[in-house]
Amino acid sequence: MQIKQTAKQLAIQTAKTTLRESNEFLKIARQQIAPIPEAPRSAEKPISPKPSESGPKQEPNVDQNKLQVQSNRLKEALDRELEDIRKENIFKDLQKRISEGEELNLENFQELSLDQKQVLYAEMEAVKARKEANTINSKKSSLTEIVGKKGRKMFNVIKGRNEKHVETRQPPSS
Repeated sequence: MQIKQTAKQLAIQTAKTTLRESNEFLKIARQQIAPIPEAPRSAEKPISPKPSESGPKQEPNVDQNKLQVQSNRLKEALDRELEDIRKENIFKDLQKRISEGEELNLENFQELSLDQKQVLYAEMEAVKARKEANTINSKKSSLTEIVGKKGRKMFNVIKGRNEKHVETRQPPSS
């Protein structure tokens, strides 16, 4: 009984540590992906009695420009990723429609790459070949075989002879 309790306690403890560690991982990942800009520290920068007008205004502008550039880059990357996802969804939808037997004109889909179009053309050819093979097989199976009526007397005579013939066991010859 003691072993089961300790195993249960160990499992609970492991679950708790995993939960804590995953939260720490998320905090670290957030800081790595989008670092939080730190506020300028007043203790580190000496306050001059006559601040020049260009100095304090340029720093926020520079920081703002950096943040703007960084946010623009992030936005462009997300837009590219969304566009890639849209293209992939279109490709998967076309694959599904082709596998269902629908014939499509792939020239209308400019967003597909050349490789994707080639894959889709190959799938269309495979579907056509499969349809042709199915029609040929269905034609072959639709032909009825002509089978004559079996003669019952002749086969029954042979069958009766085989049933009447009984082997008798003979003792081994010495």
